Amino acid sequence: MEAARAWYDSAEYEKAKPLRHAAADSNMVIVAGFEPPAGNG
Repeated sequence: MEAARAWYDSAEYEKAKPLRHAAADSNMVIVAGFEPPAGNG
């Protein structure tokens, strides 16, 4: 969870947030312990 919050609050992502907000309606969900299947990420 800390890594996800650090990414979301990062200076790099701060620059991208306005672009994402203007381009799409979205919801973000962070699931503790989730690991995507191999080859998906």
